[in-house]
Amino acid sequence: MPVLEDLHAALKCLRYRPSRDTGSRLGMQGVSVKKNKSGDGVEIQDPPLLMHETRGQTRIVWADAICINQGDIPERESQVRLMGDVYQKCSRGIVWLRGSTDYTERAFMMAFWLCKVAYHQTARMQQDSNSQAVDVRDGGSSIEVYGKPSFRTLIELDDAQVKWSMCLCWKELQALVKREWFSRAWVVQEATLPSQVTVVCGHYSIPWNELVVALRCVPSIPIRPLGGLPLPSRIVVIERLRREIAEQKTSLQDILLRNSSCKATDPMDRVYAFLGLVKPAELEELDLAHPEYTGCNFEQLSRQVAVAIINKIWQPQAVKRSCRKPQGESRMAILDP
Repeated sequence: MPVLEDLHAALKCLRYRPSRDTGSRLGMQGVSVKKNKSGDGVEIQDPPLLMHETRGQTRIVWADAICINQGDIPERESQVRLMGDVYQKCSRGIVWLRGSTDYTERAFMMAFWLCKVAYHQTARMQQDSNSQAVDVRDGGSSIEVYGKPSFRTLIELDDAQVKWSMCLCWKELQALVKREWFSRAWVVQEATLPSQVTVVCGHYSIPWNELVVALRCVPSIPIRPLGGLPLPSRIVVIERLRREIAEQKTSLQDILLRNSSCKATDPMDRVYAFLGLVKPAELEELDLAHPEYTGCNFEQLSRQVAVAIINKIWQPQAVKRSCRKPQGESRMAILDP
């Protein structure tokens, strides 16, 4: 069956067939950054080692472009309701950032080095009896890095094979997290709901949590122009959602407001792509339990959602006020479409 070029490239890279590339600076075609067995740092593996470990294994991949008949509207409508379950129940979510470039290696080596700085500094702070720092964890990964690494710390950790300029490597890592994937609507579920998420770019990969650890460490690096740089906004949104979903504190209103700039091939997906992040009871209340791509356009859908959310917000207050001081029409009557 015909598939898009990006998906074709992803399937080729995701099967267990990594190989060496003698033209690479590190003598490999990719690199995998993973948390070590003790859980207090990261380690790096090259594809030949991974190939040896996974030889003969089968990988089962779910891709919406193949597993959902995109030309069948009723099927798409039924599958949208299941997307949340698909992402929640998968063993791992894959963030595919397309193929690698000549500079991708720099980005992943920079992430690896920043992770080492972060874990090393957190360990040092915890060993300091006078420190009040606590290693906060979210989904098995540190989400806060306390203290500022000294130049001595940076020198001690300068064993991550980072042979290029720090600023050049950081520039490539910035470019990596600004790829088009981060601007799409459907990817919010992809990065939020699976218990494990891996970011893959060609034959390079890093767990989502470790990428966040690396990026959170950047503001504490005392090297210009790195010092003081904030976490990228799209990653902030996804990380906040991951915590709120775990605490069951999400609402469609907040999710839509934070992701209003997301892009989608079908405008309707600027709403439907986020339904899997919301409780079924709220979807029923907002009349969104059964998404429809026909008989309604994006403008009508937006108006419907806006009115439903406004009514949900004001109805309890309107009833309360009308009981206390029954003057004029209730707010519910005014807002009722």
